[in-house]
Amino acid sequence: MKKGIGYCVLYSNYIVSTCFSGFVSGETHTIDVKTKKEFGRQGLAEAAVSKLLEEYLERNITPYWDCTKTNIPSAKLAEKIGFEKAFEYLVYEFPIVI
Repeated sequence: MKKGIGYCVLYSNYIVSTCFSGFVSGETHTIDVKTKKEFGRQGLAEAAVSKLLEEYLERNITPYWDCTKTNIPSAKLAEKIGFEKAFEYLVYEFPIVI
């Protein structure tokens, strides 16, 4: 929270899209993006990410984007704004029962 950066898009004083540093390691920041479903496909996430990337560049921060193979909208957005797939990695997922 102390080192991250974030932006949001407002509609009628409600946050409808967010973009922020989800994880920080040195000068590398991940990009976390979320848009309310009913506001999807309107370019809001792209606008928020573009603003975040401007600030990353101003501060010499290295942006890092990753997403699951099934998160096609995220992969398409990353590609649209200029990211290229560098590698794939395997992730194991399991339920936690309390």
